[in-house]
Amino acid sequence: LSGCQTKPKKAAIKKLDLATVIVAFGDSLTHGQGVDVGKHSYPAVLERLVRVKVFNAGIPGETTAEGLARLPRLLEKGIPHLIILCEGGNDMLKGVDEKETSANLGKMNELIRSKGTEIVLVGVPRLRIPYKTADLYNELAAKYNVPLESAVLAKLEGIPAFKSDEIHLNEQGYAIMANAIYLRLEELQKEPR
Repeated sequence: LSGCQTKPKKAAIKKLDLATVIVAFGDSLTHGQGVDVGKHSYPAVLERLVRVKVFNAGIPGETTAEGLARLPRLLEKGIPHLIILCEGGNDMLKGVDEKETSANLGKMNELIRSKGTEIVLVGVPRLRIPYKTADLYNELAAKYNVPLESAVLAKLEGIPAFKSDEIHLNEQGYAIMANAIYLRLEELQKEPR
């Protein structure tokens, strides 16, 4: 009866337009630590690329547990069309169990989707050489059919010329991150829904 099986829909997002509101939610990599946040953080650069409002909701030092606690308050202020979720690095730095990190990100995904908001997940690498996106991001993307940008941070973390310190990016690094997310958003808008 293989003809009766339905293929899961490809992860996609609605077409962005002038009314679209995007929230970049995460920790210091979203906030833009190491650069002028208003000009050179990845949300600021992304806003110029997509030509729609991108709110920077990055909090330096935030863990996924703290992000999960903060998310409902953010959603009470208004429902964005899209949330770009980039969080988990501080969990790794603090030795939080990966299952807890994954569970927190999963609950964030469920909460975001329950509001009718779309989500794009940004994979965070383990902070050791060789830099490789933690497996939990691919697992979450598959489990929830969530679009994932999995490569950019792992690539940038391995190139000192794109960093302002051991973890955070510089202007050029955040610009590359924003461009990778922009290209992923463009690609996702072309996927059949």
